[in-house]
Formats: sequence, C-alpha cells, structure tokens
Amino acid sequence: MRRRHDDNFKFDVIMTSPSADMMFVEYFAKLRESIKPGGRFSDVDDAVAKMRANALKIAGIFHLMGGKTGFIEGDTMKAALHVCTWYLLEFQRLFGRIGELSDEQTYARVLEEWLWARFKVKRAMFNVRVGEVRDMGPNCFRPPKRENLDLAIRALEKKGVVEVQDIRGEMQLKINREYFLTNPAPGNVLNLMKDFAYLDSPNGRYGLGSRSYQPPTIGRG
Repeated sequence: MRRRHDDNFKFDVIMTSPSADMMFVEYFAKLRESIKPGGRFSDVDDAVAKMRANALKIAGIFHLMGGKTGFIEGDTMKAALHVCTWYLLEFQRLFGRIGELSDEQTYARVLEEWLWARFKVKRAMFNVRVGEVRDMGPNCFRPPKRENLDLAIRALEKKGVVEVQDIRGEMQLKINREYFLTNPAPGNVLNLMKDFAYLDSPNGRYGLGSRSYQPPTIGRG
C-alpha cells in the first residue's frame, strides 16, 4: 500500500499483485473481443466500458473488508471479476438491445444459449448433431426454418464456438470446449436446462444410453 497526496488530500493506494494483474488483463482481453459485432456482449458495450474501473474498486473493497494487507491477490481479483460478470449478465438481461441485432446475431445468441444449457447438463459434450438441434432445439430452428439455424451456425463458426463437421455423412457441430470452460454462461441457462431431459432417455433417439451413442476416447498428451 502506497501513501499518496495531492494539494488537499492524503490517501492510500492499494496495489495489485502480478497474479491479479494477469487475471485482470486476460479477463478484459476476452471481454474486449466480446463487444465486437456479433459478440456475446455487443449489445451492452456501454456497460462493458465501465467494468475495468468497477472491477478494481470492488477488488479493493473486498481486500479491505477482508482485513488483508499488502497487495490485492489473485483470489480477491477473481471474486471481484465474478461479481462484475454477474452484474453484466443481469444488465444485459434487463437492458440488452436484442431487437437491434441482425438476424444472424440474434439466432447465434439463441443457439449459443441452447448449447450452453446442453453443456451444463452433459459436460461430456464434444459433438452435437445438427439434426438434434433441428428436432429438439429452439422453435426458431425447427422445420421449415432451416435458414435460421444456418445463420446461427455460420455466426458461431466465425466466433470460434463451433466447427461444422461431416461425420459418416451426418452433419455435426464440434464444440470448442475451451470456450465453454473459460467463459461465463448466459444468465438464463438454468431456465433452459430443463429442456434436456431427453438426453437421459435410455432408448431415445438422442439418449446417451442408446446404442447409437459412442462415448469419446480421451487421451493424455
């Protein structure tokens, strides 16, 4: 903690540790990408612009209220960023300008939220059949609205969330698991998770107990 002063006041400055700095920089580098056109938070970029200062303030408050001394450490910064993420998601839920997005951006968001919910239900998710999305996914992707799903897939491919693959004549979405493991989930994912009961059906078309399901083999490098 450093002591600083100007013409009228004396005050202490709390410094951040290298681990907290790294966490802060990496978080906002990803967030900066998310406000580009078609990005996860492109409709609330004004709120994102204020988050850097707010995150530091919250980290400072947590540091002092916890009775800590010295530098703000990584665990404190992580807690502050978690709080900021929650408020950003709530801000988007309440004030996000969904209607101002293009069709591609709108449908991409719907598909991404559906994939997020599916991932939360079955974390061993590596590929998702395009046919499953059409049959069991959001209504806006079901026949005869195939073009909506095509728009959404194209947008998520550009974003690096999925990759389209032809596996034995069947179109599937290869999931970028790193994206789902390192980014915050949309706020309404919990509400969508109830729609995935069919994944547990022992004889269902997409049930993980069906004969057509082959569990992935994971090797260690």
